[in-house]
Amino acid sequence: MTTLDDLLGYDEPEPEPELPDRSGADATWWWLLKTALLAAVVAAPVWGILRMVGLDVPYPLLLMIGLVGRTLRSLLRWIAPRALPPTLTRPSVELISEDQAAGTAQDGLYLATARWDTRLSWTKVHGDKTQFARTVQPKIVEIVDERLWLRHGVSRAGDPARARALLGEQLWDFVTEPVPRNMTPREVAGLIALMEAV
Repeated sequence: MTTLDDLLGYDEPEPEPELPDRSGADATWWWLLKTALLAAVVAAPVWGILRMVGLDVPYPLLLMIGLVGRTLRSLLRWIAPRALPPTLTRPSVELISEDQAAGTAQDGLYLATARWDTRLSWTKVHGDKTQFARTVQPKIVEIVDERLWLRHGVSRAGDPARARALLGEQLWDFVTEPVPRNMTPREVAGLIALMEAV
């Protein structure tokens, strides 16, 4: 009979068998031998099939194509970037909704757009009336400044009178003064409509 201690106990895992240590030149020669053998094994049937259909392709050419292909594949795998850890690709669980936290990993476009959702959710999570002014408003002001510069060649610092005329009073007040409270989604939508009209 199995006791509860046996079920919940921690057993030392068996040590993994040690692989032979191939260092430096030995590893290189071993890889070259494997690559040459694999290229020869793959090139032989291809050469035979090509001969049967009437094409006379030199066997050394097929062997070299196999060697180059395997070498290129190995080099590309060696320089491939490492995957980012999940802590960098997913926002913190306390800052996102339950359905997002339980969801599967999303693609990069979703993660890029989710940053705004995360910033906007900070205002709800923290319940701080100035959170919007600290986290979201500076980013929106950067976008407004960039749109002013790209569309009209005007900067707020360089020509404030013209920038104020282009933005209008409501948007000008938003970019020059901190928002005293968190904005509602309807107010943010109206603000975005004003930004797009600039």
